[in-house]
Amino acid sequence: MPTEFPTYNALAPIKTELAARNETLFDDDSLNSATKEGATFLSPSPLINGLKEELSPVILRDRHHRSAELPAPVAMHDNKGGFYTRCRLKGNGLYSGPREDWLYKIRNIKKDATGYVLGLQPEEVFTRSLKHSRMLREMGIETEVPIVAYGLSEVIYQLRSGVARLTLADALKEANLPEEYNDVPFTIKMDAFGINHRLVDFIHAETLFPEDENNAENVREIILKEVENYLIQEAKYNEFELPDFNNLKEFCRFIIARIMRNLGRLHKNGGIHGMLTPHNLTIDGKFVDYDTLKWLTGEQLKEGQTQDLQKLRESVFEFLTQIFDPIEAELIIQHGIHEYSHILNL
Repeated sequence: MPTEFPTYNALAPIKTELAARNETLFDDDSLNSATKEGATFLSPSPLINGLKEELSPVILRDRHHRSAELPAPVAMHDNKGGFYTRCRLKGNGLYSGPREDWLYKIRNIKKDATGYVLGLQPEEVFTRSLKHSRMLREMGIETEVPIVAYGLSEVIYQLRSGVARLTLADALKEANLPEEYNDVPFTIKMDAFGINHRLVDFIHAETLFPEDENNAENVREIILKEVENYLIQEAKYNEFELPDFNNLKEFCRFIIARIMRNLGRLHKNGGIHGMLTPHNLTIDGKFVDYDTLKWLTGEQLKEGQTQDLQKLRESVFEFLTQIFDPIEAELIIQHGIHEYSHILNL
């Protein structure tokens, strides 16, 4: 039986250079540590000869397609009390996952029937994420935060003849993208998480280990144990009362109430997440991936709040019913909504 998430050699190192650092939220020691970790992971190799050579270790999960988690845990905090143990890279062109038929499919830029699939992130995505994360942390909202961005000068590109290292300009040309892309700076964004397990990982636990299709129970045990270990570390840093981890109902009440409080803080300040799917909710009680974030007022805000809360209820219900019957799941949700209402003084 597996006891931790495995690493896969599924990402090719590429040449990058440091482009930006989140100096507003992190001190130099934290930034230097994270930058070193990312630089080691992305250090260039001299030659790419094939799909399975010159690759770096990474943790991949089903449905996390365009991002990869660095396997080494960290212990860093921001100046607003956030405590983080995991780093994720996004924008590195990965379109892959842990299933055998997905491994080593490194496709930075391609065009298919759905249109352009970059797998890369323009620099402005990092800039916007930086701005939003600072605002959210000022509001006391617990979420992922960007740490650093690495500028790209080359990519690993999947040609018909195999995998090749190309300059970004040549890759854009090979992909036959419109000329306006030529002047767009792209970056790899490194984000800090408390823990990167999402509700979707728990819901679809049977897909996370390709070696065994019938191990959902084992995988869920690993997820909950890693969340427990993270919360114990976080509580030592932030001094809050932990749930009884042997009582699964109490554990889940703690998680769902925390998600609801974070949403309440966002709504109280006029923000709408807009995409509270199981993929965008972490099992330590936070929401992530806030590219869809909007700031509204009046009736638009009320409508957005209603839609956000309804989507959150659906996502949490799907998660909880993997463990409890629907009635018990609804009671846990109602407890969380009470926490949400308290934040908004409803």
